[in-house]
Amino acid sequence: MSIRPAIFIIDDNKETAKDLAAILQHDYEVILTHNEINAVAMYESLYLKIRVVFLRIDLPNIRGNKLLSALKKISSLPEIIVFSEHQSITETVSVMKNGAYDYITTPFNKGIVLQKTESALEDINNIKKIDDFSKNIISSHEDINHRLYKAQNIILENQKYQSDLSEEVLSIIQLEQNDDIPASKHIKKILDKSIEKKKAKVLIVEDEEIYLTMLNGFLKHKYDTLLAKDGSSALKAFKDTPGLDLVLLDIFLPDTSGDIILKEFKKIRKEVDVIMITGFKLADLAVDTIKNGASDYINKPVLKKDLLATIEKTLYKKKISNLFKGLGKTFFEDHLTFESKINILNDLCKSRKDSGRKVFMEDIYIFFPELRDTCIPEGLILPDSVFEKGIKHFIDDIKSKIKHFNPLAA
Repeated sequence: MSIRPAIFIIDDNKETAKDLAAILQHDYEVILTHNEINAVAMYESLYLKIRVVFLRIDLPNIRGNKLLSALKKISSLPEIIVFSEHQSITETVSVMKNGAYDYITTPFNKGIVLQKTESALEDINNIKKIDDFSKNIISSHEDINHRLYKAQNIILENQKYQSDLSEEVLSIIQLEQNDDIPASKHIKKILDKSIEKKKAKVLIVEDEEIYLTMLNGFLKHKYDTLLAKDGSSALKAFKDTPGLDLVLLDIFLPDTSGDIILKEFKKIRKEVDVIMITGFKLADLAVDTIKNGASDYINKPVLKKDLLATIEKTLYKKKISNLFKGLGKTFFEDHLTFESKINILNDLCKSRKDSGRKVFMEDIYIFFPELRDTCIPEGLILPDSVFEKGIKHFIDDIKSKIKHFNPLAA
């Protein structure tokens, strides 16, 4: 008899929980809790078994979005589908940006529930295939990588993992007094270089003349704006404009739909941020656009201060991300000795541990990008056994494995 995938339902409403369980229990093992306070402890003990979570977003004692974040910190492998009685665009966008897999409303439709569940399980199966591939590469040599994979579940590189390493490392480096780390001057130089004086380029795609003029009026003094009234002209402007930073994209266009254009944009240049705009409060559309790569979603009528705040926040996140990449390339790799990197990593690990947070393989790659040759996923959480023997031992062990696979490697 095959093992049925486990579905975890977190819902304080016993009636809706019962309805959802009745839909799922024929094909899946259902684990249910009406107490959101106990949900985290249950999830922590069962996350290796759980495949999909159904989470009520409007819980009485703790906001579902906060609980969603708590669950994601424990493990990002199970997909989380959130639900509520009403469709709030703001809430929908918030939970999707926070890592939810999908959003549905009650009363539950059996066909929709089963379809969303099957879709989530299919994505998880793809994760497991890559996980198994990585395990086969690494686990054949020595024990440390074997223990890593046994100790923690795998998170794919394309997950929505956002490292806050940059601020931590900058604060740690500034405290370093080693003569071989001219930190303050070098970091200031990189920061000054990153804060370019040129205006960001923003493409506004809106078919209604009055809104196009209004949006352009809001932005033209602060940004270099380009205008398009339909999908075809928007696509042409997107392709023909080098250095484009952001797109404001109306969902309903005369010749196509914004969600289709969004997919085309992401195929051409994934790094360009896209903020969706619409006059219709449609939660399903908000879910789909965020899943397809939109950075945010706002409704008409658009207030100038809200629009500017959303754009500035989006561009700031990109600037920090690009800055961090620059720091990693020009500072962490080229201007730190091996011993300095180890010292900073040790301080980072202590800081994370003291605050109850995790250290990821991505944090190691920032300082030692050559270790990516091991194919260990960026999102892998390092277990305590690594810190017990020390970061230096861990780095040396991985470097020795790279040499084993490739004797010519440095």
